[in-house]
Amino acid sequence: MVKAVSETQTKTATKSANVKPRAGGGKRAPSAYNKYVSDHLKQWRDEHPDRPVKEAMSAVAAQWHDAPENPNRGQEPKRRTKKAPTEKPAAAPRATRKAPVADESEEVVEGSD
Repeated sequence: MVKAVSETQTKTATKSANVKPRAGGGKRAPSAYNKYVSDHLKQWRDEHPDRPVKEAMSAVAAQWHDAPENPNRGQEPKRRTKKAPTEKPAAAPRATRKAPVADESEEVVEGSD
């Protein structure tokens, strides 16, 4: 006999029930860079229709550096620093299930009384 699947027992229903809504509610507003790229990318693509999108993004990003809409215009970009490698603590020796092996130096010699 096949059980009837209710709406709350499906995977998508339970997943959506467990997801918390964002505190701000909805999407985040686009940044100044996002607005600039959306405006100027279309303009650049109209002027250079035969060029690839990758080149268009590079050109618009280079224009953004000196654009009046850029709040960090004229400043050097922040240098990224490499993270210092973290040292992992030494692992404790693992317990094994094998019986301990007797040393050969502790052999008992019978009949040597």
